[in-house]
Order: sequence, then C-alpha cells, then structure tokens
Amino acid sequence: MSAGVATSAASAEFERRIADLEERLAQQQLTQEGKARDLLIKEIEQRISNRQLAILIAVVVMIFMAGVLAHATHSFYWGRLIVVPQSVAIAMFLGPIVSITTLSVVLIVGAFRHFKEKDMSNVSLGSLAAEATRNSL
Repeated sequence: MSAGVATSAASAEFERRIADLEERLAQQQLTQEGKARDLLIKEIEQRISNRQLAILIAVVVMIFMAGVLAHATHSFYWGRLIVVPQSVAIAMFLGPIVSITTLSVVLIVGAFRHFKEKDMSNVSLGSLAAEATRNSL
C-alpha cells in the first residue's frame, strides 16, 4: 500500500513539474514575441528619427545655401556692375540655386512616398525574433 502511495505522490510531483515546465515555456515564448515586437518598434522609431535628422540637415543646408546666394548677390554684383569674372559670378549664383532645388525635390519625393506594404515584407520577423532571443541570453 505504501508503494502505491509513493507512486501516486511521485506521479503528482512529476505532473506538477511538467506543468511548471510548460508554463515557463509559454512565458518564454511570450517574452520572445514581446522582444521581437519591441525590436520592430525600435527599428521603426530609428527610421523615423533618421528621416527627421535628414530633413533637419537638408533644411540647414538650404538655409546656408540661401545665405551664400545672398552673399554672392550682394558681394559680386554692384547694381549692373559685376566685380568678379563672369564665370565665377555665374557659378556662385547657380550653385546654391541648384543645391536648394535638388534638396527641395528630394524632400518632396520623400514626403509623398508614404509607407508601402512591401516594406513590411522586407522585414524578416524570424530574424527579428532570433536577434531578440540572442540579446536575451
């Protein structure tokens, strides 16, 4: 009789340990999915911050080029009189205009591109999950 009680106690202990292991495995899977989600969110936040930084740099360059253009206009041209060689005056006048126009076109194209569905398919969730798992260990 005591052997039967010992067997049922061992069986109950074994069942409890299996349930604990299953629960820990489920928690670990939830943790990995959460880490993969957090990693994806961080990637999107990084993309947004990089776009904002690119816009800031472009605006600063555009303002600088407008200053160069104003300086060239007021330094090289005195009314109708050009005080530098004509080729230098044209280059100093057209350079900032071309730069400002190019940056404006790039910013407009970037602003109207929008998010495309194929961008999400380029993100490998398996690799994101593997990276999250590797970082957790």
